Amino acid sequence: MASTLLNNIPVVGPRKQILCIDHPDEKVSFACKDCHRLICDTCVEGKHKQHEFKSLKNAVREIEKNMKINEDDLKSLISIFQRRGTMHRDYNSLISAIDARATHLVTNIERLRDHMKDECLRQKEREDQYHDDYESVYHPMMQKFDEIEKLLQNAGVHNHAQICQAQLDFDDKHEVVANRASGMNIITPKFVTGKDEITEHKKIFGNLEYDSKLKGTAMVIARENMRRNTQK
Repeated sequence: MASTLLNNIPVVGPRKQILCIDHPDEKVSFACKDCHRLICDTCVEGKHKQHEFKSLKNAVREIEKNMKINEDDLKSLISIFQRRGTMHRDYNSLISAIDARATHLVTNIERLRDHMKDECLRQKEREDQYHDDYESVYHPMMQKFDEIEKLLQNAGVHNHAQICQAQLDFDDKHEVVANRASGMNIITPKFVTGKDEITEHKKIFGNLEYDSKLKGTAMVIARENMRRNTQK
């Protein structure tokens, strides 16, 4: 409001003195607080007589005082205004940091995933080889066991020697299988959560845990019982 009024006041003289809007021949000498405008001596004696006003000198002193009091508040307001100038840069930096972090995690997790898959495939190949080697001696042993079983079903004096020889052959083959089974230490991996892991990406993704098992142990015990039964 004050700015609009001041813009309508004529300016004259070399010093650009402001003249009263109601009395154009007089210079302003007071500031009327009620009307928010500058007035002259005639105004003070007239319609502004009952208003609160100050001399321009006192008004300037009050302005200086208020400027010091409001300095911190103005600095805060200015900083908010200036914030927009750096806002986009700050947000772009933040987004870049988020992208970089995500890329870092994804890269490490993908690398861990590939490593774990390769490890599983290698272990699968090793276990396949274990089973191939094991089956190469397991099937002949079982064939000999079936042979003994059939011979016992038709046991007679004429085939006692044949039964005993078959048992000796079975014992030899059983020993080979048992030895092969006892050395068949298959490490079976399991995929587990990464809560106990040290590295960050393993905590997030998980890891492989190994459980060592002797796969042939149960079979060895069963075949040993079979052998004992055939000797009774």
